[in-house]
Amino acid sequence: MYAGHEHPRNLIPELCRVFYELRWVTGTGGGISIKSGNEIFVAPSGVQKERIQPEDLFVITTDEKDVSGPPPSKKLKKSACTPLFMNAYKLRDAGAVIHSHSMYSNLVTLINTGGEFCITQQEMIKGIRNDQDGTYLWCECLDYLFEVAVEMHKLGMNPAKPPVKNIDGEQKE
Repeated sequence: MYAGHEHPRNLIPELCRVFYELRWVTGTGGGISIKSGNEIFVAPSGVQKERIQPEDLFVITTDEKDVSGPPPSKKLKKSACTPLFMNAYKLRDAGAVIHSHSMYSNLVTLINTGGEFCITQQEMIKGIRNDQDGTYLWCECLDYLFEVAVEMHKLGMNPAKPPVKNIDGEQKE
C-alpha cells in the first residue's frame, strides 16, 4: 500500500520528529500509529519520540496479533497508547492515530470540566470539517483551536459562545 518515504516505518519516525518540534509530543509523552492494510505500525513507549528509528516500530494486525517488533537488544515496549489506537481503528475506521501531549490539549482538558470541547466563531474550525485525508491538518487545526480556547479562557471569554455585541457593534462583557 505504501512505498519508500510514505511507508509507515519511515513516516512515523519523521512525523514524531516534526511533532516533537511542534511540541505536540514531548520527551516520552504521546504516541502515533498508522494502519496499512491489515497491519498497524505502532511507535514504542517510553522513548524520546524525536529519536525513533524505522526498526523501532511494532507491527500488529487489526485483530491485535503481533507480527514483528524492534530488535530485542533495544528492549523497547509497544506504546502504552495501543489500546486507545485499537479503539480508534475499530470504532472509527481510522487510518492513523496520534496521541498528543501538547500543552494546549492538556490545558483544555483541565479548564473544560464539561467533558466536551466546544469552540465557535473561529475560521480554523473549517480545517477539521474538511474531508481531506490529512491527519496532520487535523492536528494543526485542533492544536490551534485549543490554544485559542485557552487564551480566551484567560481573558474571561467563553470559547463555546459567540461574542455578544451591543447596539453600537462593540463587544459587551
